[in-house]
Amino acid sequence: MEAGQSPATFWSLTYREIAAVLKGVIARRTREHEERIWFAWHIEAFHRMKRLPSLAKALSRRPRRQSVDEQMAIAMRWNAHMNRAAKRKGADG
Repeated sequence: MEAGQSPATFWSLTYREIAAVLKGVIARRTREHEERIWFAWHIEAFHRMKRLPSLAKALSRRPRRQSVDEQMAIAMRWNAHMNRAAKRKGADG
């Protein structure tokens, strides 16, 4: 069957179990689709480059280090967000 289950397995499942299987199938297909889009985008981006980066740099997963100013800006935004959320919760409760 389309969801990867045999007919015998499908008919032995409850509606809730079928819904869980289908939710998983949808999540997997969405992830696979997004991976293919990511792959196609990078193929085209590399195609447009005059000079390719080294393979080691292209495969690097190390995040860029943030400066102290960037970290402070993120902390300030997070603090403001949390304060707004606390005020909304206080007004609702």
